[in-house]
Order: sequence, then C-alpha cells, then structure tokens
Amino acid sequence: MSCNSSHRSDSYRHLRKFPINIQMAICLVAAILRRMVGKSERS
Repeated sequence: MSCNSSHRSDSYRHLRKFPINIQMAICLVAAILRRMVGKSERS
C-alpha cells in the first residue's frame, strides 16, 4: 500500500505543471479507470 501511495504522489507532482482543468480531467479519467479495474478484479 505504501508503495502505491508513493507512486501516486509522484504522479501528482508531474500534474502540477498542467492547468487546473487538465488536472481535473486527468483525475477524473484516473478515478474511472480505477473503478473499472476494481470491477474487473471483483468479477
């Protein structure tokens, strides 16, 4: 779990270079992808 959180914070550091609307779009896509992966793992 700690490995995953460190990777996530690193990706967010790169995101700070982008405008806020692009950051929000990337976060939305990431949340959707995470949900899809969670569903595929459950089934």
